[in-house]
Amino acid sequence: MPVIRVLNRFQTKIEIFNGWLFRANNDPFFFSIQRGAIALLGSAIVATLFSIGDIEIRKANSEYLFAQILTLTLFAPLFENLVLVFFLELVNKCRLSITMVTLFSALLMSSFHAIFSFVWGVVILWPFYIFGAIYLTLRDLGKKKAYFLSVLAHSIQNLPPAIMLYVAERTS
Repeated sequence: MPVIRVLNRFQTKIEIFNGWLFRANNDPFFFSIQRGAIALLGSAIVATLFSIGDIEIRKANSEYLFAQILTLTLFAPLFENLVLVFFLELVNKCRLSITMVTLFSALLMSSFHAIFSFVWGVVILWPFYIFGAIYLTLRDLGKKKAYFLSVLAHSIQNLPPAIMLYVAERTS
């Protein structure tokens, strides 16, 4: 199958990076924060490349500003990472490498976001790859702990848009 061959070639090219990405240090909390920052940096670079000269910050509805910020930083990460974990566990049953499991699950999550905006789907592919890597790396500590640490990284990812919503509302 040609798709599998292409994916296998891609996998071998990122094994060095994954050796670092999937290696937890002694502190899972720090590991999650660090990988969350890497997810944010990567998506910020991609978002910048896609939005050169076309940055638009939607004005928040001031009545629901707190709810929107809470949704971005807490409820969305909890729900989306629950779906991601479901995909990770499901795809992991196919006996693929950890790289392919993570990549395929991130592609599924990205495709859901691309329904609303193709660019949005592309921008968040990288973060969902990182969130999946956090979960799979820390899963030996317990699935709940791994889940909540991936949620922490996701919340870090969503914090800048929440801050931009707040600033846009307060400066208008």
